[in-house]
Amino acid sequence: MKTKDLAAAFLKKAQTEKSLAPSMPGVINAFHSLFSVQELNENENQSIETILLAGLEINGPRNDFQSDAYEIKRLTKELRAIRRQELVLIGERVAAAREVFRKYKDRSFRDWMHLTFGSFKTGYNYLAFYDLYMAIPDEMKNHLKEMPAKAVYVLASHKAPLEKKIEVVK
Repeated sequence: MKTKDLAAAFLKKAQTEKSLAPSMPGVINAFHSLFSVQELNENENQSIETILLAGLEINGPRNDFQSDAYEIKRLTKELRAIRRQELVLIGERVAAAREVFRKYKDRSFRDWMHLTFGSFKTGYNYLAFYDLYMAIPDEMKNHLKEMPAKAVYVLASHKAPLEKKIEVVK
């Protein structure tokens, strides 16, 4: 049997199993209490398993594929949660800097953003996201963070009434 056939059979078996790791009732994950972690979709789960299987060496050290797959999927979900929260955290700090710079000449804030981000546009993107994030109802904030960053930047910087932006986020 070829390696590809073995990998395909293994993937098929793994898909029929309900969980890659036993659940631990009562265990609180501090990370999950700080960040909104989203589950991976089936395609993303399969892609991670495919990457791991492709990296297996036939005569290499014995790998615990199931626990490795679980760990990589967990890390992927957490990294995505951090990236979503990053927009809020950076935007919050840019907004705080904007308040400080209101006491200075108009161009000072723009020059600071260019120094900090390498481009004033990047800083304005974070700021526009944050301003929109703070303006929308709380129940929509997670949905906004799930949207692609580029789409949110365009939406946030668009000169439209807040009600129209909220409709797009829904």
